[in-house]
Amino acid sequence: MRRAAARIALCLLALAAAGGPAHAFDFGRSGDAPIAIDANRGVEWRREERVFIARGNARAERGDVTVNGDVLTAHYRRTDKGETRVHRLEAEGDVVVRSERATAFGDSGVYDVDKGVMVLHGKKLRLETPDQVVTARDSLEYWEKREMAVARGDARMESDRGTLTGDVLTARFRENDAGKRVIRRVDAFGDAVSKGPDGTVRGDHLVAHMTDGPNGRRTDRMDARGHVVVKTNGNIARGERGAYDPQKRMATLAGNVRVTQGESQLNGAYAVINMKTGVSRLYPVPPGEAGDRAGEKAPRVRGLLAPRDDRDAGKAPDASRTGGGDDE
Repeated sequence: MRRAAARIALCLLALAAAGGPAHAFDFGRSGDAPIAIDANRGVEWRREERVFIARGNARAERGDVTVNGDVLTAHYRRTDKGETRVHRLEAEGDVVVRSERATAFGDSGVYDVDKGVMVLHGKKLRLETPDQVVTARDSLEYWEKREMAVARGDARMESDRGTLTGDVLTARFRENDAGKRVIRRVDAFGDAVSKGPDGTVRGDHLVAHMTDGPNGRRTDRMDARGHVVVKTNGNIARGERGAYDPQKRMATLAGNVRVTQGESQLNGAYAVINMKTGVSRLYPVPPGEAGDRAGEKAPRVRGLLAPRDDRDAGKAPDASRTGGGDDE
C-alpha cells in the first residue's frame, strides 16, 4: 500500500471527545512495512487478475492494525517502477478492524486506497473506544482526503457523559500543536439530540465545537438550528436557534422562544436556561439590544399561567424560576 495514503481508518466522532488522536486505524503509520495475510482455508493468488484472496478467518496485519473477516480480497496494480501497490481492499463476513485505540465491527467493508475512503456496512455497525461507542444503521465511513468521518442512519454516540444522536453524524479533523489529528467539530443532522445528565438539546442540526483543555479534548460549545428544543427539570423551551455551553451548563435560545411547564407558557425573543438548576429566564429582546427601536412599541414577554394544581406533574412557573420582573 502507499506509504502515506494507505490507511484503514474509522476514527469516528468519539475519539477526540475522549481526548485521543484521530488516527484510530492507520496502516500508513507503519511506513513501508509489508502487509501480513493469513487464513484458515488458505490464500489464493490470481496473478492475471492481480488479486489476493484469503478465506476462512482471514486476517490482514500491518503494524498495530489488523483487519479480520471471513474473506479478504486485496486488489493490486504494478507501478512504472515495478512496485506492487494495493488500491482496494475488500472484507466480507464478521469484519473487525482493530488497533490499540479502537475497534470497529461490520458485516462487510471496502477501502478505496486511491480515494482514501473506508466504508463499513452491516446490521450491527459499531465503533468501540475505551470511553465511547458509536453505532449506525447504514454505514460507518472515513474520508481521509476530506479529513472527515461519517456515521449514517440512526447514528448514535454514547459515553458516560451522555449521548449524541441524529440521522447522520460527522466528525471533522485538524492537526493540533502536538502534530496529532484531532476532531475539531461534530455535526448531527436530522432530528439531532444531545442528551446529558442535566437535560436534553434537540434540533434539526447540532454542531459540537471541540477544543484542547487541561484534561484533553472537550466540547467547548454546541450550536443548534431548526426547531430547537431544550428540556430540563420539567421545563421545555423551544426556539429557532440556540447554543449550549457544557462547561457552564447554560443554554440560550433565540427566535420565537417558548418556555412551557405543564400547561403554563411564556413567550419571548430570547431565553437563557440553566441546564443544571432548570431556571429559565426570558427576555423581550436579546440582552444588550435596545428595547424601544425607532419609536416602535417596546416588545414584551408574554405568558399564560395555568391554575396551579399540585396533582399535576408540571407546576406553573413562578417569577423566581423564570427571571420574572416588571418587564416580564
